[in-house]
This record gives sequence, structure tokens and C-alpha cells, in this order.
Amino acid sequence: MHEHEFARIGLLLASEDPHAPYFREALEHAGIPFDRLDFGALERLNEVDVLLLCGSGDLSATQRQSVHSWLRLGGGLVCCGSTWGLDADLGVSLVPDRSPSRELVFPVVASDRSWPGQAGPVRAFGGVYARPTDAKPVAQTASGTLAASRRRMGKGAALFLAVHLGQTMSFVQMGRSVESDGIGPNDGSATLNDHRLRAEDGIVLDFADDRSQPGESAHPIFTSPHADILREVWIRLVIEAAETTGRRVAMFWPWPNAAEGAACISIDCEEFNPANVMSLHNVLAMGGGSAAWLVGQPGYPLDVYRSIRKWEHEVGILFAPNEDGSPCEEKLKVQHVAMSRVVSGPVLSSIRMPDGAWFRLDRFYEIAEATGSRVSLCKGGRQPGTSGFCFGTCHPFHPLRADGEARRILEIPYQIYMPGHIVDEPAVEAIMLQTAARNGCLQTVVASPAAQDSRVSLALRRTIAIAKQAHLESMLPGEIARFERVRRSLRIRPWREGVASGFNLIGNEALEGLTLLVSGPPVAVHADGKALKTRAQHRFGTEWTEVVFDLSAKAQLGIMLGPAPVAAAA
Repeated sequence: MHEHEFARIGLLLASEDPHAPYFREALEHAGIPFDRLDFGALERLNEVDVLLLCGSGDLSATQRQSVHSWLRLGGGLVCCGSTWGLDADLGVSLVPDRSPSRELVFPVVASDRSWPGQAGPVRAFGGVYARPTDAKPVAQTASGTLAASRRRMGKGAALFLAVHLGQTMSFVQMGRSVESDGIGPNDGSATLNDHRLRAEDGIVLDFADDRSQPGESAHPIFTSPHADILREVWIRLVIEAAETTGRRVAMFWPWPNAAEGAACISIDCEEFNPANVMSLHNVLAMGGGSAAWLVGQPGYPLDVYRSIRKWEHEVGILFAPNEDGSPCEEKLKVQHVAMSRVVSGPVLSSIRMPDGAWFRLDRFYEIAEATGSRVSLCKGGRQPGTSGFCFGTCHPFHPLRADGEARRILEIPYQIYMPGHIVDEPAVEAIMLQTAARNGCLQTVVASPAAQDSRVSLALRRTIAIAKQAHLESMLPGEIARFERVRRSLRIRPWREGVASGFNLIGNEALEGLTLLVSGPPVAVHADGKALKTRAQHRFGTEWTEVVFDLSAKAQLGIMLGPAPVAAAA
């Protein structure tokens, strides 16, 4: 087996499971190259090294035998959401007549490579209840059943995640359809029955069980990004399965320049006093931060937009819905055209409704896409008790249509609204630490008059400072969306010639600071024959070689792996 060969990863989704496409979303955001398979590919399993069976699915007896034989010869199998009829190969038995609707999952051993660092128990939705027979338990549920396991099978390995990652991502990140007020907590930290339809009315996490009170914070907050943690558990199992085959994994890191994560600031502009813009810009400038200014109608004078562009900040749209809370496509088109003319700048890609407004499940996404918006900044809480990871994630994600295909618009959730006023300092620090641990994006939202409040000004400057200390890259929402779009669209063609191996890489657009991680022992990396500077990293429970390079638009870049240079003797 060639020591520098990459694992061929195949993804097979359960055809009748509406939540299964979220597994594809998880892999694409992780930046792990893979091939989408159909059920016919089970007759050609010699073409893949790792098989991912995702969602609530089943295999025929012939297909199960094919997987069994392939597994014994050295394949790596990961099942999630159901056993697909492979109970014996996974070394588990299903608990009859029971299935989890919502469960709490925690590791059997906290130091196990499959469990993310600095992560507590995770809330999961869907899947199956199972018990181990020959498998080694990795995680368990609060009900005492198996949540995750691993098993060696001949020369191969079978890994299992019993809870349903796709359903968890779908439920938690998207939330409930907002048709009426939600049901809030009893402690007074948030009031949802206020006759205002907002995103926080759709929170599916529990106010009693899924929040905690960090440090000296005055209110409990959602301190754990449950969807992110469960997604990382699954990604870790995928990487482990690849390693058992003796091959490497390539991962294109979600952030530029090998940053631990990202930080962005967005500003709601419902009043149009230019003095507030200048005051808030001064606060940002002192901390070295930039922002997306989301402007409602009628908007600012022309010279304010010129200043925002001069600062290299971003202008977006704060779109007011109808009186009943529903967004109107024609109304948004008019505002989009009017704003584009007065700004005289690039496409206004970022959008949000005022006061955290939301309507139904994904109606706003449909309307925003139709008018050219590409970034939604809507998912987050506006009250002390809804702060933090109320939608279970600090990572950008593409919502999925009913047919399972990804929408063009990217959702970037926010975790902090009005620091120093709504979110106090202990809560800000707890949110920051968990965002950095999950390599996510910290989005802070303020209102344009915030500079007049000394508490908010001071807290905003401190938030910018501690984000930099956590090595979070300061980015604008439009920059995040562009980086994510180009990174996901990379075309990769693996090759091998004699002892040399690698892949050719093509991007539709230029990309600066693209970060490649190669799993396994240290390796030298060359781009078009030029040696790249490498750095050892430990991520996702294993060792990686990390390189950062720039990619030109539509130009093929040849990446070659070779033996790591031997350090000179002292």
C-alpha cells in the first residue's frame, strides 16, 4: 500500500430519509473530498476505501454480503442514524420497539479520540436505540443505550453512530417553523409570548436542560453548540475509518490562513444618524474590527455609504417584513434596487430582518435568494436567556430545500447580541471559548446607536480583542461566504506515478490563504514543484501536516506528497 495515497471516501444517503442530505452538508463544510454514491456502487466497493452509510436506510441481503466481504478485506465502514441491516458487522443489536426522539449523548471515556475536546454532553435527535454485542462502546445515551461504537472486522473496521446527525442538524440549526410565539423559560431571562415573530420563537433546544449559567453571568445561556459537537464526532469517526485502511485524509480547512476560526460583526441600522455611524466606527477602529452595516429604509445620506466603503466595510440590507411578519418578495426587490443605486457598490449580499424577525421555516431564504442576497444573518437570540448557541451551531451552513439540494444562500448564525447590555462579560467569554474550541465563527450583533452606550462600546472592544487572542480571523460576512463558496467548489483529481502521488487542484475563483491538512505521519508537500512550508497540527483526534497556499482562478495547481525531510542532527 502506498504510504502517501489518499483514502477514497464514498457517501451513500438513505433515499427515503429527508434528513440524510445534511450528511453531505456536513462533509462539504468540513472540506473532506468524497464521492456521492448510488446503491449500484455497492457492487463496486473495490473503488472506495471508506463507505459512509447515512440516515435511516436498509440494504438487501446481497448488498449486506457485499459490504461484509469488502469490510473483511480492509474497508472502513461508518454507519450513522441506523444500522442499515449490518447489525452483525457493526457488533450491535437493536432495541426492539423503541427509537429516540431526543437524547443526551456523552462519551464512555472523555479522552477517547472520537469525542471533541472541551465538549460536554450533546443533545441529539433521531436514530436508533442499540446495545453492543461485539463492538466497543465509545459513547452512550442518558437512557443507557449505545450511542457510538467501533469494531475491528477482519482487516477492516466498522464504526457506528446510533443517533441521527442529519436529523439533529436539520432540527436544531433550522429550528421550528415560526407560525406563532414560542414557549420560553420560566426564569424571566427571555419572553417569547410577546406577539413578535422572531427566530428565537423557533428554538428546539430546551430552556431547562440545554442551558447553563457560565461563571458570574446573570442569566443562563446556550453554552454548547450541540449540532457542531455531534458533527465533529461523526467527522472524527470518518477520519478514523480512513486511517484503518492505511491511507491519508485530505481536508481543506474552513478558514483562511490556518485560523482557528472566524469572527465577524454586523450592525442593525434602523435609525439614520450619521453621528452614530462615525462613533461606532471609532469604537471598531480602536479594536481593529470591521463590520457589515445592515441598513433599513430610507437609509443614510450618500457620503455615509462612501465612508463605509472607504473603511473597507460591507453594506447589507435590513429588510422590514409586512405587518403580519411575513416577508414580501416585491418589497425586498424594491429595497434591493434602491440600495444598490445609492451605495453604487458591489452586490449587497448580506441580509437580515430587524429585531431578529423570522417567519415560517425557510420562506425568507426563498425570497432573499430571488433578490440576489447570498448571506443570511438571521439565526440567533436577542434576549439574555436566548444568547449563545440557541441554534446549536457557530458554523456557517447552507439550508437545504425540500428536495435535499443546498440553497445558494449561506446562513451565518450569531451568538452575541449587544454585548455589555444583553450579553454580559462572563457569557461573552464562555461563548468565545466554545466557538474557538469548535473552530467556528463568532458573530456579534449591535444596533447602530450602541456607541452611545459606554457599556456596549467597552464590551464590543473587548470582544474584538479576545477574538484576536483566540486566533479567530476577522472577516466580513461577504468574505466568509465567498471563501466558503470557492472552497466547496474545488475540483480535485488524485493521481499516482510510481512512488509519487498527489492531486491536481482547480478553483473557479482565486483563493488566498487556502489551508490544506494531510492526515498521518509528517509529509513534505510540493505545489507545482515548489516545496511548501509545513506545520504539524493535532486536530480531530489525530496528527496532520498543515500547509497554506494561494490558488489562482481556473489554473491547475499540482499538489505532490513526498517523504518529510529528516531534521539535521544537533
